[in-house]
Amino acid sequence: MKRMSPADEAAPKRRRQTSPLRERGSPEPLREKSTERVSYWLKSLPESPRSLASPDAAVEAPADPAASARSQDDASRSLHPSDSLPDPYPADLGSQEYRIQVLRRLNIAVDEDVPDDARQRLLPPADPTRLDVDRIAAAACELHDGARALLDRPTASGDEWTALLSQALHALMRDVPGRLCCVPKRSWQTAVKPVTHIHHIGPPSPQKRRSVPTLTHEPPRIQSYPTPDHTNSPAQSHPPPALAAHRTDPAPAPAPVLRLEPAPPRLQPKTPRPDLSIGLSDSDAAWKEDEQAWTRPGLRGRDVREILADLQHGAAHQDSVTLITDPCTASPSGLRFPFLTVEAKAASSASITDAENLAAVSAACALRILAELSKPPSEPAPSAAHSALQLRTFSLTCEGPAHVLWAHVPAAKGSHMIWLGAYRITHRASALDLVRNLALILHWGAGDFADWVKRQCVQFIDRILNA
Repeated sequence: MKRMSPADEAAPKRRRQTSPLRERGSPEPLREKSTERVSYWLKSLPESPRSLASPDAAVEAPADPAASARSQDDASRSLHPSDSLPDPYPADLGSQEYRIQVLRRLNIAVDEDVPDDARQRLLPPADPTRLDVDRIAAAACELHDGARALLDRPTASGDEWTALLSQALHALMRDVPGRLCCVPKRSWQTAVKPVTHIHHIGPPSPQKRRSVPTLTHEPPRIQSYPTPDHTNSPAQSHPPPALAAHRTDPAPAPAPVLRLEPAPPRLQPKTPRPDLSIGLSDSDAAWKEDEQAWTRPGLRGRDVREILADLQHGAAHQDSVTLITDPCTASPSGLRFPFLTVEAKAASSASITDAENLAAVSAACALRILAELSKPPSEPAPSAAHSALQLRTFSLTCEGPAHVLWAHVPAAKGSHMIWLGAYRITHRASALDLVRNLALILHWGAGDFADWVKRQCVQFIDRILNA
């Protein structure tokens, strides 16, 4: 053992320099280098990924890219749930879906069932003195022969079948020259269509919000020097007077309201464009003076024709009375007050049901024109029981040689489409029955129906003048 020298023993003893003791709970000393800091922080993270609920967990990338893509897809589906659900109202509705979702909302009933006696009364009564039997037989024979010729041609189109029927109608209209008009493939105005409404539950109509202050304005307080407590406080115990004066309470959430709104375009009825539209002629001969029809003295047929033309174009002025009597968009078309339409099967993919749906909407539009003419401005439309003889129209649906005749009568906020008979014009007796019934309808339109329309026109004009 080395012994200390006397000089070393005389020198003062020095204490060994030791690092201070670390307190419990104190953090690990930070390293000087940044890489050591990062490695130390990564080691301090927990091993379970579920515990990474803090925002710092976002720095860790997922191990599986496919799992990340699936999670993003799931998140997008949750944000947009309507994209994964089927649309309850597709853009192209089928014939049956259109009848259920559109016509039923408009209270248009297709193939309504009625007693047989009521069905027979819908057809105009036969008057042998007014019908030309020879003309009817000749038109039926021509229709039958043309149908047999088209039947032998597999490439015959629907337009050829419609043209064959148009020839028969024009032959029957020669019994009432100058009184009726038949126009092919004319689009009707959208203003005569009924509007489909749907129920909507949502907030009430937006109104201007008003803020109600909870605290009244107070005179500003004199700010004194802060006390030591206020000086050491990290925040003030009272807000400034200017901020407290403009504080408002949140407005209560409005209660939902149930209301009717116009349906989207895919639930609106299709604009009518019948293959044939038959109605009253707008010529001078059709509106000539007739003392038995006019109830207002001094009013001539030409005056009524000019007044109807002015009322037709009254929609351009807000303060004018509007009465649409010519449904065609390209007016004047020479047609007023249609009472018979023809709807043929459009294409190979269509069906006779589509033609029936189109005929139902066309007839509903024609009934609306008659209802607007016959009702006073301040009263509802006349009921079907009160004016069943006048307010009715007819339609004919066609699919090749097969023809179906329908009657349309007004009902509660809608109309009923009633079957009158089915005919096949390739059969001679069936073609004769169809032509005879069409002759009855045309004579009714040029006679009783035209007289009723003239009386209603005069009464409508009188109501305007008296008002």
